[in-house]
Amino acid sequence: MLAYRRITSDLCLELVSPYSVEAVYRLVEENRKYLSEYLTWVEKTTSSEQVLENTKKALTSFSERKSIDYLVIEKDEVIGRISIWLVDENTCTYEIGYWIIEQKKNLGIITSCVREVMDVGIEYLNAEKYEITCIVENIGSNRIAQKNGFSLEGTKRNAIRVNNKVYNMNQYGLLKEEYERHRTIAST
Repeated sequence: MLAYRRITSDLCLELVSPYSVEAVYRLVEENRKYLSEYLTWVEKTTSSEQVLENTKKALTSFSERKSIDYLVIEKDEVIGRISIWLVDENTCTYEIGYWIIEQKKNLGIITSCVREVMDVGIEYLNAEKYEITCIVENIGSNRIAQKNGFSLEGTKRNAIRVNNKVYNMNQYGLLKEEYERHRTIAST
């Protein structure tokens, strides 16, 4: 099923919806300092109405088969978000982005969610390549890409400004056949 993906008995992905807007906004507010360190959208998110607009855009993009945005839910509580979106139609390349609340970082949750989203990409989107782009200093995000078998394809210098600081960005890539080999090895 596309709208709901069970990862473990306690962890699942659920398609974003207008009904989750308040919970997501509350998480952003409670984790604003932590999330704003590396994410540009956090400082611009100042109301639940903005989260609702983002959710509407995500659902429109979903209806056009260009992206899928999920809530990350643990024990019936929203703890983050993960998305996959089309970046190159000709090569069937999709980028994956994610965030999780500070209390749940470094527990392997997003690493598992990335694997699940890549499965969705193969099942439903005909994905041939995945990309993850993250700030060089964001060690956790870089480790998620590495743990999932992504290769560092390059570093873009002075690529993004977050809170008046300019950062370099690492670009990771993983081909479908590499993912399938990595998934087989990881499950044995």
